[in-house]
Amino acid sequence: MQWPSLKRPIQTTKQLLVEGRTPEIFFREWIEALGLKDKVEVRDYGSLTDLGPYLKVFTSYQSFRDEVISLAVVRDAKDKPAASRFRVCFCLPCVQGSQSSLSRLCRGLRHRKAPHGGLHSS
Repeated sequence: MQWPSLKRPIQTTKQLLVEGRTPEIFFREWIEALGLKDKVEVRDYGSLTDLGPYLKVFTSYQSFRDEVISLAVVRDAKDKPAASRFRVCFCLPCVQGSQSSLSRLCRGLRHRKAPHGGLHSS
């Protein structure tokens, strides 16, 4: 398997996808320090070009469709913030285009009126 983080079972309803092993370690430690370890999982999707393929695989898992209600993506944007945002947004339609689980997740979040904008401890 190309992405080691996909070998771990999904154990929380909130998933934080990060670009690279160092951010994965940082955000795992931070989430644990905040007392959110049982609410948020951190996964490394690899490099900049891996996000789209990673999302296709990750969102195809039955456990993703059954469990995940919130998904966040963190990536490096220091050099070109607008281009970085575009690249993340560009990856989402390729996953959503075929009635994927990510598309169902987005519809489900709209119907549940889930809060947006960040992690919280509720």
